[in-house]
Amino acid sequence: MGAFRERYRFALLLGVFLAVAAGYYFLWDGKKGGLPEERPPEVVPQLEEPAVFTVGADSHLIYQVTYSQCGHREVLRERTPEDEIGLTLDDLRTIYRDWSIELDGSDILLNSVIDGLCEYCREKIFVGIHEGRVAVYYGEPGGEAWLKEVTEIPVENLPPREQEDLRAGIPVEDEEELPHILEGLMN
Repeated sequence: MGAFRERYRFALLLGVFLAVAAGYYFLWDGKKGGLPEERPPEVVPQLEEPAVFTVGADSHLIYQVTYSQCGHREVLRERTPEDEIGLTLDDLRTIYRDWSIELDGSDILLNSVIDGLCEYCREKIFVGIHEGRVAVYYGEPGGEAWLKEVTEIPVENLPPREQEDLRAGIPVEDEEELPHILEGLMN
């Protein structure tokens, strides 16, 4: 019922306003310039108590994970497990303590922010420069990048061609290739 009230809040408020305005209009006594002496009892609309949401068989859990560093969001939608059907929002909050929970119709949105980078951003790495030293970054050269590690290799000791390559960023195919690239820069 809470979702019903939230969805039709404007219509309910408009209905109450129109009912009060109509009552005032019909009860107005133009000769005396005011309301009649005998006023009928004021009508107060009775709002139903909001129904408690329970997880239905048609409900889905929608997990939304946002990564704090890259800002990317992963979304996973799955059917609600049978043992969670019939549970209330408070029950779900007990089960999913590290998630903020919202309703989207009959679906349950579970939101979480994780420190770090998403898997896609962690897969892309390149070698570049940080404060005069060779460094490894997550991301792609020329795009957004996040510092992974700084080596002890000073850039100033490298040949000009390698320095130029590092300024542009040297893409790394995978983690196995990284030690070979760094070793080549040390020699």
